[in-house]
Amino acid sequence: MAVPLLAFPRRLALVPLLSVLALAGCAGPSTSLTNMWRDPQYGAPMRSMMVMGVMRNPAARRNWEDRMSEELATHHVHAVPSYSLFPGELPDTDAVITGVQREGFDGVMIVHALGTESETHYVPGYVRTVPALGYDRWYGVYYNYYRHIYEPGYVETEQVVRHQIDVYSTGPDGRLVWTGTSESVDPASRDEIRLKVADKVVSELVSARVLSKT
Repeated sequence: MAVPLLAFPRRLALVPLLSVLALAGCAGPSTSLTNMWRDPQYGAPMRSMMVMGVMRNPAARRNWEDRMSEELATHHVHAVPSYSLFPGELPDTDAVITGVQREGFDGVMIVHALGTESETHYVPGYVRTVPALGYDRWYGVYYNYYRHIYEPGYVETEQVVRHQIDVYSTGPDGRLVWTGTSESVDPASRDEIRLKVADKVVSELVSARVLSKT
């Protein structure tokens, strides 16, 4: 009498697939903030701010200032890009102080480009279990079993783009109240970097109460 083909346990068969999907989900571009610091003595949320991009390329400066200003505006901050006040070369410190006092800003955000680095990481190998089908010649039946497959390690190179963001208060004791460094790994474009960095930084400023939640 023929023995029916044994069915694979569906729940167990999904385990390797889920593991592969989880590993795949870890890959791809990402942006994070590091080296963050906040002045614990600062307490008044900023309502108006001048945004300055310290870049040699005028177009890059304008793009950064516009993107940061747009994101700040979504949190009810009156944000003004510095190029609208200083359309030519980047202003010196005295000119910035004069402009800030004239316009009555609560703070100044300064974005510095720190450059791009290539970083190499070793991704270790791992063992995954996959379902397989065997045949017993003695009994003439098929059976299911699981076998282990070793996926070897490999070397991965990533491009990391960094920017430093500083926020200064403009009161009588004007000082640094927040700073952080953004790290964008394998970004698809400069636009993607600006978009993600602006979102991360402004959200963190709200969490740190440098900006108001409403």
